[in-house]
Amino acid sequence: MRKFLGITTCLLATLCLSGIGLCADTSPILIGHVNTYSGHGAFYGKGAGAGARLAVDEINAAGGVLGRKLKWIERDDQFKPDIGLKEAKDLILNQHVHFLTGTLSSSVALAVSSYAKEKKVMFISTLCQSAAITEEQGHRYVFRFGSNSTTIAAVPAMRAAKTWGGKKIFTLCPDYEWGHRAQKDFLEFYKKEVPDAQIVGELWPKTGTTDFTPYISTIMASGADLVLIALVGGEEHAFVKQAYPYGFYDKMHVVELLAGSQENWSKVKKGQPAPIGSMTGCRYPYWAIDDPRSQNFSKKFQEITGYVPQFTGITAYCMIYALKESIEAAGGTDTEKNVDYWTGRVFDTPVGPIKMRACDNQAMWPSWSAVTGWSEGFPFPHGTKLEKVEDIEATYSKCEAVENARSQKK
Repeated sequence: MRKFLGITTCLLATLCLSGIGLCADTSPILIGHVNTYSGHGAFYGKGAGAGARLAVDEINAAGGVLGRKLKWIERDDQFKPDIGLKEAKDLILNQHVHFLTGTLSSSVALAVSSYAKEKKVMFISTLCQSAAITEEQGHRYVFRFGSNSTTIAAVPAMRAAKTWGGKKIFTLCPDYEWGHRAQKDFLEFYKKEVPDAQIVGELWPKTGTTDFTPYISTIMASGADLVLIALVGGEEHAFVKQAYPYGFYDKMHVVELLAGSQENWSKVKKGQPAPIGSMTGCRYPYWAIDDPRSQNFSKKFQEITGYVPQFTGITAYCMIYALKESIEAAGGTDTEKNVDYWTGRVFDTPVGPIKMRACDNQAMWPSWSAVTGWSEGFPFPHGTKLEKVEDIEATYSKCEAVENARSQKK
């Protein structure tokens, strides 16, 4: 018997080593995730994590991928690039993750992306928005499965230009990568409709600003025809709360880039300060998407988190299913094979087909322009008067511009 077992063991080992496949790899597929789970912007990070875990749980319950379970490993970057980079290094060097995902902060993403490039690990962002991540600082191993600052700014910019057409613009944007890029992108698209538009004032509050009173008085006294606001999270709420008593949103034309994100405003009740009347964009108006997969996600996401369905969750959810598809097509976790699969691929998702553009690894995520307001059946302010952008690629940078930006960066 011992002789028989020995022969059998040797035979199996030989078959395994020769790649015949009798010894299938059943080890988990490791997906590392760096995001903001505490402090500034934690709500966004938690939403993204919840969406991804929902997809992981669904896939594992159905048998996993190629017979292997997905393992989701989360780390808190505290919205700080140095901490985010430290966590990314640990995930790659010590946890040996096969794929890296995240982040909320564009500054964190740029730091993590640079390291992923060095280590040749596939890094997929879903939440951070600076176009620089996949444009001038893009590379083979970084992808974004979501919108970017260009389309977020372009969609309301074009509608505001056609609706209001003011020439004197004041901007209030946070003083870090996202804010500066949002202003640049907004002006680029606004000026296509109003070529002689000019900035008459700009303010750059630092992260953690809580008193916006001096900013409000300066903007209202500026004589501007239109105000661009690109504040995020608690800072956007603080601004709106302080500006509301001055009648800011009644007296001025406002483009507020994140005023149509339900994750921002779902806890605000009627009568409370809200950016009503501001021009904005919606990236996941779940109530307007007629796809049973989107409805399934919305129902489960609400049950699990208690949050209304949001962009942060659906992008992470779609990203995990895209990874499943590529791992199956690649026959495993080989980085180069998965990168090749993603490049130029069109993924079928709950929000419709999404093209992963080959020139910059940027998803052509859909968007709707909107006016922030109230409507029947919604207990919170949200995007109303929705208009879906038919040619979504026109709201992202052209591939020629991406190529030029990369060549100038070198």
